[in-house]
Amino acid sequence: MITGDEVAPVELDKKMRSRMTLFGSRGLQGVALAGLDMAAWDALAVAAGLPLATLLGGRPRPIPAYNSLGMIPPGEAADAAAKTAAAGFKAMKVKIGWPTLAEDLAVVRAARKHLGDDAALMVDFNQSLATPEAIRRGRALDGEV
Repeated sequence: MITGDEVAPVELDKKMRSRMTLFGSRGLQGVALAGLDMAAWDALAVAAGLPLATLLGGRPRPIPAYNSLGMIPPGEAADAAAKTAAAGFKAMKVKIGWPTLAEDLAVVRAARKHLGDDAALMVDFNQSLATPEAIRRGRALDGEV
């Protein structure tokens, strides 16, 4: 579909999305589009001899590393956070989206307690909730992370 086209990420994205009328650009097709989009932007930056951040008007800068964990039960969150802090990380991300908000809060509270106040705690629902429930849980997490 795009073989031989000029490396112009915005135009390529529009072209590819316009051809995906049957199933749209969600799911597996969306994943494929995302990969092609990243490759096109990278190719454009390489051709220009610039870091992509510079090409887009920004500047390269250090990005702090963080420990990214999967979905750990509340009973394991404290230990995982303590190990994260001991390893020198200043941030940790954990996947939540347990069957109940109470379980999510238990994970977050246990992690926060053992991670330390100077470290960032991030959570990720990984699109596991419907919009109203995501809003409800997000509001409940305000001030917790």
